[in-house]
Amino acid sequence: MTYGWKNAFDGKDFYDINDSIVERVNYLKSTDWKEYKSEPVLPGFLPTSLSEWMSKDRSLEDRLKYFQKRMTDWRMTNLADVYEAHQNWSTALGQLVGNYKASYEFYQTMTARIRDSRYDLSPMKALEIPYHLSGVKAYNLAPEKYDGMVTHVKTFENYQRENVALVAKMLSPQILAKAYPVVERPQDADLQELSKKKIPGQMVSAVSTSVVDNAIEERDQAAFVKVQNLMLDLDAKDRKKIESFRQMILSKDDKVLAQGLYNLRKEQNPALRDPEKPFSKMILALIDILGAPSPQMEPGRGYLLAYQYAPASQQYINGVEFNHGSSIFGT
Repeated sequence: MTYGWKNAFDGKDFYDINDSIVERVNYLKSTDWKEYKSEPVLPGFLPTSLSEWMSKDRSLEDRLKYFQKRMTDWRMTNLADVYEAHQNWSTALGQLVGNYKASYEFYQTMTARIRDSRYDLSPMKALEIPYHLSGVKAYNLAPEKYDGMVTHVKTFENYQRENVALVAKMLSPQILAKAYPVVERPQDADLQELSKKKIPGQMVSAVSTSVVDNAIEERDQAAFVKVQNLMLDLDAKDRKKIESFRQMILSKDDKVLAQGLYNLRKEQNPALRDPEKPFSKMILALIDILGAPSPQMEPGRGYLLAYQYAPASQQYINGVEFNHGSSIFGT
């Protein structure tokens, strides 16, 4: 209905515009186009109203430009529904193609892993092992090499273990005592007295290899100073929690290690709700170093997460909407 009224009014204007152009052309023809050659052309001029457009001062070129603009606007208005429908169709088609590609690549990869297990085609069967370190950042490994979490699971896991070991080293009370030597004081009083101080960055390089397996690498010193200074702000209760976590991630039993990572991740939401608390700052600092620990103990489940976040999968997954779940996998 709206288009009907608009077309009725626009149609009358087009008749008037057309008549005016014809009238102007006939007049210029009668002068052998002499006046046309001397007509002023105003750069970028477009009349704002029909009456202004039909003024005798307007050149033929200006009138034609205005006619073109009105015709273009009229056409776009009448085709608005068509363009909208076409855009919706294009979006839906793109989504369908994206879903198809993502599904095809996933099931092709998954089928290969199932064949590995069924026919013993690979010594490392990704669907038969738990992923204790799922979500943990790989230490000193470029993000573009993270495809190893799918293609070379155990090798990639070694890089993750290095990162876990680094965190355990940063939380070591022995390193703290070495950075600020304590002489003949009860063990429980060490951190309480040290809490009045802060570890300067230059002291980190002095950490002895006799305290831990290796000294803190230079690239990790800033994070080390941050973590140790946060440790100094904790009360006894929170320090015990952190020490419990450190002992768990040092365990040779991968199940205990995974439980420690799970316990840490469980503290993340409370920490985000109150990020100014000393314990919250410590939790968020550790999460920042470790990544997003999400141990997957059920065999095969960790492979799904690894596939989801592997760089090679992103070209198929990015931008694809999965309507039946909150992530790529709805289970």
